[in-house]
Formats: sequence, structure tokens, C-alpha cells
Amino acid sequence: TNLFKRLQALFDSADLLVTPTLTRTALPLDTDLFDPFEMDGRYYDGIRTHWYPWTMVFNMTGHPAITLPSGLARDGLPVGIQFVTRWGSDEQLLRDAAIFEQAMGIPGQPPDVI
Repeated sequence: TNLFKRLQALFDSADLLVTPTLTRTALPLDTDLFDPFEMDGRYYDGIRTHWYPWTMVFNMTGHPAITLPSGLARDGLPVGIQFVTRWGSDEQLLRDAAIFEQAMGIPGQPPDVI
């Protein structure tokens, strides 16, 4: 409840929070989720707390959040951006996401994969 209230209070002065989705691009497919992983030349123990710390909090509070593709990283892998809004503002979040997608030129359908 305290976390929810603190996050909700952020929307007293902002309509939208924007964060990265992950702290780095995708991990190799053979990564054991319980093993340490490398990020920017350093090794970390907890994938959850170090690879996607920005998504967990909103899963716990129930704030509407959406992740959108936002380009490619230096390693050529895709990266995402996360938008979050006040509780109960799902419709506004979807409008904001659509505006971002249109501005970025993100296609509505993913390409066919053969």
C-alpha cells in the first residue's frame, strides 16, 4: 500500500513516467536464470533485480504500464521503452503508446518470420 501511494503521488506532477524496459539487451538463450550474468563488463547475481528492475514495481502496484520497441542497441538487438501512468488511466496510456508508435514509425504488425 505504501509503495502504491508513493507511486501514485508521482502523478500529481506528471502524466506519464518513461523508463527503459530492461537494463541491457536480451541475454543469450542458454543463460541459466539463476547464474550471474554480465552487463556492461560487470557480473550481477540477480537477474530480476538487475535486468528488469523497472517492470517489477509496477507489477506489484498494478499501475498501467506498456513496453514498446524503441530501436536497436549497439549490439544490434532490440530495446524497449516503458510508459507508466496513474492507476485507472489505461485508456490514456494506450493513446500515449499509439502516439509514440506513430512518431517512431513502428509498424502495426510484426514482419512474417519464416
